[in-house]
Amino acid sequence: MGTMAHMRMAPAVAGSASHASTRMARRFVVGTLVVALLLGTSTLATARPSLDWPGLGHDPQHSAVSVAPGRRPLHVRWSTPVDLAPQYRGDSLLIHYGSPLITRRNTIIVTVKTGANDGFKIEGRAGDTGAVVWTEPTDYALPPHNWVPSVGPVLARGRTVLIPAAGGTVLRRSRPDRPTGSLRRYAFYGIDAYDADPDTFAATVEVTTPLTADRRANVYFGFTASAGAPLGLASGIARLSRSGRGTWVSAAAASADANMQQIPYGSAPALSADGRQLYVAVRNASGTGYLLALDSATLAPISRVRLRDAKDPSQFAFLSDDGTASPTVGPDGDVYYGVLPATANHFRGWMLHFSADLQTTKTPGAFGWDDTPSIVPPRRSHPTPGRRRTCCSRSTTTTRAPAATGRTGWRSSIRSRP
Repeated sequence: MGTMAHMRMAPAVAGSASHASTRMARRFVVGTLVVALLLGTSTLATARPSLDWPGLGHDPQHSAVSVAPGRRPLHVRWSTPVDLAPQYRGDSLLIHYGSPLITRRNTIIVTVKTGANDGFKIEGRAGDTGAVVWTEPTDYALPPHNWVPSVGPVLARGRTVLIPAAGGTVLRRSRPDRPTGSLRRYAFYGIDAYDADPDTFAATVEVTTPLTADRRANVYFGFTASAGAPLGLASGIARLSRSGRGTWVSAAAASADANMQQIPYGSAPALSADGRQLYVAVRNASGTGYLLALDSATLAPISRVRLRDAKDPSQFAFLSDDGTASPTVGPDGDVYYGVLPATANHFRGWMLHFSADLQTTKTPGAFGWDDTPSIVPPRRSHPTPGRRRTCCSRSTTTTRAPAATGRTGWRSSIRSRP
């Protein structure tokens, strides 16, 4: 029997809005993976249905679409900690945990924080019992941060699990359903360069977003490179092919704006349904920036849009390293991305909405910061007079201290015009 992995979490505090931090800081993430009920998953209608959950938001579009509806979560089958040394600030736990993954054979892959301030391992657990099938430590180290960013592995074609590692490298473990598997390291700038000077790369280059894999097992991620990084590396977006050949482009070059410094922490790249366009966000030192469309094979720029406040477009919206907002691609190709507001809207931010080429700005949603929306299939949406389908929806549950009591929740949706 399949399982559904449910993780309870709270919005992150935005580093660019200290007043939001004061109001939101009491919310925290519960450091336990709770496995409840049946889960079936699928990609968008243009791709072959799949019963696994390979990465953040299920597929490279981050649609979070499920083939089979989950049963009501009435019983906890098993649970396991995802943080062995949680670091509270008062009653707050300022951390984002990596999305659980599920293989086609029902192995649950969990990222576990092992140390107080760093240290991670990846566990494969049997979906029906929670028993440990395998454990793989990673030498990944966190970048400088306020909220702890998520460490996000991904399944590639259901055959291997790709894991963020030291120096901007990626570990590839084979046979994710078996106790043993081969392990190999790849570097987007060349593994020979890493092997020649691993300490320098480890000190200057870091993966800073969850990994995204396409249907051919190419993998994409954001990285930061500090001053003095070898090979002239500058913070930006990287691509690793299935064979381990890498390429990269800086945030400044990708956006054609020298002020752009990096991809926000936790903002996983997204792909169009045909896999040809890669969507990423970039920001400058003040926290404002662009949503970009890049050629997924070459990382060459295709188009860009400046991210603006939905209430007052004369002001730029903010992108925070303390959140997890990632682009989502809808079934019609439209792109959604959540931002912090420049104007007052009760700290909700905006869910910005664009055409696939990013040239048309469409109706936004009223909540966006630290938010990656999910697609609601038309057959499951409530009928709305004069409209055909629901394109996009977001829902979550936050937990306040103490962990056992006091939950609040909300839901918003964006519906398409006829």
